[in-house]
Amino acid sequence: MTGSQAEKVSVVSVTAEARAPVRSRPAESAWLRAPTAKPSGSYVEAGVSTPDPEGKGQGVTATVVLAALLSLVALVAFVAILVRPETPYPAAAVSAVVYFVILLVVPAARPVTPLPAPRNVCLAVWFLVMVALPAIINVVPPWAGTLPDIPPHRTINGAILLNTIAYVAFFIGASCVRSRAGGGSSGTPIGRPIRQRRHRQRSLEGLITGFAAIGIIGVVARVGTVGQALAYFQGRIDVKQLENVTALRGLVAAIGPPFLSFAFVLLIERLRRSGSLTLSRIGLPLVGVIAPLSLYSYNRTAVVVPVIAIFAAYGLLALRSRKALTILVLVGLFVFAYQVGNVRREILATEGGRYSRAQVGLDEDPAASLLETIQVYGQSPQFPAFALESTPPQDYPGQLLISSALSPIPALGGPYRDSNGTAMYNRAIYGTPDVNDQVLPLAVEAWWSLGPPGVLLIFGMFGALLEFVQRRFWRATSFAGAYGSAVIGIWLALTPIVSMLVISQLFLYFALPLLAFRLVQASRSSGRDSNPSAGGLSV
Repeated sequence: MTGSQAEKVSVVSVTAEARAPVRSRPAESAWLRAPTAKPSGSYVEAGVSTPDPEGKGQGVTATVVLAALLSLVALVAFVAILVRPETPYPAAAVSAVVYFVILLVVPAARPVTPLPAPRNVCLAVWFLVMVALPAIINVVPPWAGTLPDIPPHRTINGAILLNTIAYVAFFIGASCVRSRAGGGSSGTPIGRPIRQRRHRQRSLEGLITGFAAIGIIGVVARVGTVGQALAYFQGRIDVKQLENVTALRGLVAAIGPPFLSFAFVLLIERLRRSGSLTLSRIGLPLVGVIAPLSLYSYNRTAVVVPVIAIFAAYGLLALRSRKALTILVLVGLFVFAYQVGNVRREILATEGGRYSRAQVGLDEDPAASLLETIQVYGQSPQFPAFALESTPPQDYPGQLLISSALSPIPALGGPYRDSNGTAMYNRAIYGTPDVNDQVLPLAVEAWWSLGPPGVLLIFGMFGALLEFVQRRFWRATSFAGAYGSAVIGIWLALTPIVSMLVISQLFLYFALPLLAFRLVQASRSSGRDSNPSAGGLSV
């Protein structure tokens, strides 16, 4: 094979059958390196090793330099804040210093490649909680939102320090997993030894068909008719009409649409295996990924997380780094999420146009609305501080967390829905159990349930889980596998700004296609081991 021909061999596909020799392509990016060794007599997908994610690659160097510059800017900003005699929240300086010290000193907290990797998303969320929002409320008075009043300065400073404790615990947990794994990417090849089979592509097409069928049933159960679907996307329907369905139909409508979304992920995987995966060809399947997920009452997390995961998987497996495009996409997602949030708020408040904006009080200044949105969804310190002013009663330690984890389960979770942390938080805000639209920060829920040991335990656990999933992501051998790890990792990255209830809902209703795909992989892998002549999927 000539040099020019070798360059055309795909990073992720092999055309040979079971006993064909291995063909691999030369490294084409700082993210990818040729494997150091190939097991004798085995057959691997095109030779690719893990990225160099934690300190040797060029992309990481640039990211660390950027982090250092941000550290300098943050320190200058906080010195400027602290010299003001009227500074109300000096704990913000402690929070910022701890954030950047951990970022630059602890290996498990350093930025990695590719850019949208779960750990980087997690660091961005912690930056918002630990640095940006505490700085903002020192300059601009904190917004009360739905709170009856702004908590006292002492309590808000306490909330900032509570987040600092949670942050340290999170990366202690991550560091434990990293140390057990030996640090770095351990040099394990992405292309694990596998055997190529004739029916591999046909098996994948069968999965696409099966997942799509389940997903279409779920979409029909959710929207009912074409007319209702059009009214939904035009904002001319009260979302409660779509949710007011029978128990069985409601269950199918809740868990079905993500299967259709994942069918389009498998379609991207098919492109990868055929060697024709390019950014230009991802566009149409990407629309298919997000369209079914947009049916969940205009929920932004349901749409934004899969898009980030798509680009994370592409960044891991692609031939070239696309950092500029990735940054552009992330900025676009922020603008999209903000605009969709305003549209969603208007649709829900006006009940699909039944009332006017003026009648429901939606005449805020757009600039102020953006700042308020960041404070609400980023869990600005005044919100956890309000929760810290009181502690709801428990029948036993940990009851609030257990109730939050179990309450999303159909039928079984019913008895727990009035006793979870989120219900208690909303009751404290509104004074009634009938409204339940505010998210209780997990740090406060852990504090309520188990005290300081609970904060250390819960966040240490989630930090360890994130590091474990991050490493699974690095070792993914397929687009579908990388996408699944990225989605789960990003969910875990949101723990500083969501509750246990939200985390439980995400895994219960959106992770089923990922679990089903994994079970199919495991069963077919077992079948190949017991019957070497059988075909199957390899990931």
